[in-house]
Amino acid sequence: MTDTATSTCPFCGTEIAMFNRSLIGQQVICPACAQTFSVLDNLDNKPMLNSDSGVATPGADGPQSSRKASRGRFSQVVGIIALVVLAGIGLAMWKVARPHTSRASIDFAWIPPHAEAIVYIRPADLLKSSFVDWLIEQGAAREMLRESLEKIRSEAGFSIDDIESITIGMRYVGDLAAGANAIKPGQTPDLFQTLITLGTLGQKEVVAVVRLSQLVDLTKNQTFQSMTEAVTYHGGITYFRDKPFPGAPASGFIYFPSPRVIVICGREDVLQDLIIHGGKAEPRPEMEIIDPSQHLVLATVMTRDLKAIATTKGRGLTSDFETLNGVQAVCLGITVTDGLEISMRQRCVDQQTTQDLHAAIEKLIPLGLDEYRKAMPFLTKNMGLVGDAMISSAKSAQKELVVETILNLPAKSRENLRAIPNELFTALMAGGASEGTEDKPTRSKPSAAGFSPQVDKEEFRGAAVIVEKLEGLPKGLLLRGRAGWMPDGYKKKNEGQPLARLLTFDIEYGGEIAGRIVEIGNLQIKKIETDPAQFLKLTTNPDAVLRPSPFHGFVDKRSASDIFSPYDCVQIRLHLEHPDVAPTKLTIVEGEVTLRVATETKSIMIPELLSQIGKPVTDPDLKAAGFEIISEVGIQGEEFWIAYFARTAKVDDFRVVRADGKRMDLAPIVMSWDQFGKPGYAIGSNAKPPAGLAGKVILHTQFEELTVPFRFENVPVIECPDKPYAKGTPWGLSTAKGSPKATVVVAQLQLAGGFKTIGDETRVIPSLRIDVTGPAFRYVLGAANKKIDTAVTNSSEELEFDPRYHTHGFEYVGYDFQSPHYPPDGATVVFYFKSRPMPFESLETVTGSCRLLVAEAEKRTVIEKLSSHVGRTVTNADLDAAGLEFQIDQIDMQEKEVRFTVTKGNNHAIRSTDLIPAVTSDNSSFLPSYEKDTMKGKIGLRDYTIKPDDSMEIIYYTGIREIEIPFAFSKLIAPPPKPKD
Repeated sequence: MTDTATSTCPFCGTEIAMFNRSLIGQQVICPACAQTFSVLDNLDNKPMLNSDSGVATPGADGPQSSRKASRGRFSQVVGIIALVVLAGIGLAMWKVARPHTSRASIDFAWIPPHAEAIVYIRPADLLKSSFVDWLIEQGAAREMLRESLEKIRSEAGFSIDDIESITIGMRYVGDLAAGANAIKPGQTPDLFQTLITLGTLGQKEVVAVVRLSQLVDLTKNQTFQSMTEAVTYHGGITYFRDKPFPGAPASGFIYFPSPRVIVICGREDVLQDLIIHGGKAEPRPEMEIIDPSQHLVLATVMTRDLKAIATTKGRGLTSDFETLNGVQAVCLGITVTDGLEISMRQRCVDQQTTQDLHAAIEKLIPLGLDEYRKAMPFLTKNMGLVGDAMISSAKSAQKELVVETILNLPAKSRENLRAIPNELFTALMAGGASEGTEDKPTRSKPSAAGFSPQVDKEEFRGAAVIVEKLEGLPKGLLLRGRAGWMPDGYKKKNEGQPLARLLTFDIEYGGEIAGRIVEIGNLQIKKIETDPAQFLKLTTNPDAVLRPSPFHGFVDKRSASDIFSPYDCVQIRLHLEHPDVAPTKLTIVEGEVTLRVATETKSIMIPELLSQIGKPVTDPDLKAAGFEIISEVGIQGEEFWIAYFARTAKVDDFRVVRADGKRMDLAPIVMSWDQFGKPGYAIGSNAKPPAGLAGKVILHTQFEELTVPFRFENVPVIECPDKPYAKGTPWGLSTAKGSPKATVVVAQLQLAGGFKTIGDETRVIPSLRIDVTGPAFRYVLGAANKKIDTAVTNSSEELEFDPRYHTHGFEYVGYDFQSPHYPPDGATVVFYFKSRPMPFESLETVTGSCRLLVAEAEKRTVIEKLSSHVGRTVTNADLDAAGLEFQIDQIDMQEKEVRFTVTKGNNHAIRSTDLIPAVTSDNSSFLPSYEKDTMKGKIGLRDYTIKPDDSMEIIYYTGIREIEIPFAFSKLIAPPPKPKD
């Protein structure tokens, strides 16, 4: 039997757990004060554990937990402590309370020797402040906090008030930063790799030491007993480990040096080593910069990797960052009284370095303030004020080998802090409730040139060229353009080779009219020429795969991924495939676009907003817009409200306001809630909504379309950032005659599927990709009669056309969604050749032709009250004009589908169909399909039940005709073959 008792330290009075009576007469180290004393007369015989194996015995009336229940394991104990840590970190950013009367330096006992990073937290003090109380009140989180603290108390056996401090020490922190050192300035780390690296923290030497303000015997806690098992170490020392899953090693260990100290460790060998050495604290002069009176501290030794990162990343700002090479350790500390104080301390290797660092920081403070104030126009109002207050307060001081910089956020900034969340949601969602908004959504104000200031997130953009006078440009509409480069995300960086980039050109319309633009579309490019002269192929945005494009119909100016539109500016970004030679300027960029402009906008008040839940609206404009508001219950039981509009509605803004229409203090946050193309706004509030909550809708009700031109000449292109320039495979321009007017036919030689090696012979499948673009090819429905007449390589060999890959009828050619470079205003047709040996360098001559099925326009019509048309032929004015007839065959509720047949018209005329629920807020999704060969289709209903007022939407093509496309190309360069992955 092993008796465990407690002994009292004669120096500081701390009671210490003695897990073996054989320690009597031996010298031990007090974990609280680090003094050494002899365990003899002062040993109190107070058994804590009573078991032959040294394992704690649960109380007789304790629960007999099953193996399944015990799988909470020690990781739950770690989770409890982690919860405390996270709560402390989060709340420390806002406030704390009392002064701390601790020693001048924190206690490093039980921390891994030579720890490279220290985290020190006083969680109990974090919660004892009027500021945190105010913060909890603002978030209506008092009850949630109470429940969380009660959970900690019941499961851990002590309250958060009993935790004096938590100290976390870790070694090999430099390993976590090693990958960051390879990151170039301006780039970001690989997120996936970062997560993997952080996931290895548990395998490092990481130890958490929890110091309590009162005696706690956690071993008698029933929850602790069910999750852990005791291990008797040599010498009779007992520690605990979590109960692991079968076949899995334990991942958490806990040791009690005294009733006031808990040591938590992720690796058993690390804990055993600490026990052998009695948790002795090594001298850490470089860590004396940690102030234990602060509420949250993060300190780290400046390893070689960290110094490399700091000096490399700072070199672009100032050479003063080089002084960081002489820094031993850095400490970030946070203390909050009525406001927030943040301090940064650096300990240097010698006095000269200390003086140099102090001088460098003195220069950096005004520089940083100047740069911040330049960026303030791009921040929300209150965020800018908070940052300015903190940077303006920065003061630097030097004492011995330590340089300290302190920033303060005064208590008067509470109101600024409170306003930031609403401002951020408003800025991100382009609408919603925000303090300070009155009649317009919170967006950027026009600058002197008539355009909104924007934060340019692209690395390499040229200077803007403004065109104020251009024939056909409406009065008050300004035009601006600029060229630049952007990384092409679809092309990876090869071994030592530069990253391929796309040449881009931004076209912006600004001014008073631009603020009323609702949609943009029907974009046409007439001419793009460069110097040096070469053919540049226009592509869509590489990130716009399967997304709307202004080249096809109309898109909302705020929703298209390739349109970046502040309130008073509309921007279109053109992408030009990698030029064969990097151009110095764009000599001509010419085209036109159609803008849909609101000519009538109404501001409509909805009094007693939440009383309208589930009720029909009486305002005719809101009724036409399909407005309704419903109540929803979130995952955690919280209630929120959603205001819905029909998908055809053009809502400029929706917000919650006072009954008089003015802004409301502490208004609930409003977020965009677009579902399946239907505008919606979620109104969230953790607390009871304020009385008199009203709604304010800004609705566009009438429109006009303006076809406006753009033309730029001699726009300079900045030097391509990568040297040597990463070229793409050149495209060739067809010289054949006979294509429709304004048609552009280009081709690129490709290798389908890489190459295969058969014996000693390498074989490839060459393919010819042809893009046909122009005004007549906005809607291409299919291709047929594809043929190659001649195809001769540079070695005078003839490539043999392979008809197996081609059908006789019209096959769909649409857009090649698997490639980032499908044509924005046309179609891609691919011609395959039979496999052949490689390599060959180019295709010297290739001729051929194909037929395309094209349409003049894409239109939309709705069959209302769908269920009333079952078994009947359906037609309306739209379908009559297109020569189409539909028959609704059946609504099969057993199979959950609507079946229909196109009884008259071209079988390619139907693009898509969908079901439109009569209730605007119904977000059910359906599964439509249509077979062109049989001209039959269906709409899968999933779990939805058809209602009498539900409708069917049909998107169809008009003006369908066939067009012959001949082509002739010369000297198409072959790309180098690459093996399959």
